[in-house]
Amino acid sequence: MIVDSFNWDLRDLVNDTERRLPADIRQALAHVRVYAGPASMKVIADCGPADIRVRLPLPPWSAAARAVLIHECAHIYLAHAQALRSGTKSAAECEAEAEQLLQSWGFEQDLRARAYFYGR
Repeated sequence: MIVDSFNWDLRDLVNDTERRLPADIRQALAHVRVYAGPASMKVIADCGPADIRVRLPLPPWSAAARAVLIHECAHIYLAHAQALRSGTKSAAECEAEAEQLLQSWGFEQDLRARAYFYGR
């Protein structure tokens, strides 16, 4: 992933997350740009087909923050932006698929931390 931010916490979070991804997934997401979104963002993070916007501050090196970032990576990996635009999948279907993928990647502990810290 490419970090388009001078925020060191975000850089550290992206690097830590990348290290924990399976090698083939890391390679598939190498083109993804991650940057700090505007403070006015209503959500913690959001993504497009090849970019992730994160509302700062996120607690650095936090399992909860890592789960937020990896959740957005799952959406990109599964091409959910395109599926939503074309109407082939609903938002609820995309969310469920992303969560299942996170579990298959081994991020169960991070998901529990996210649920505790962010309430979902």
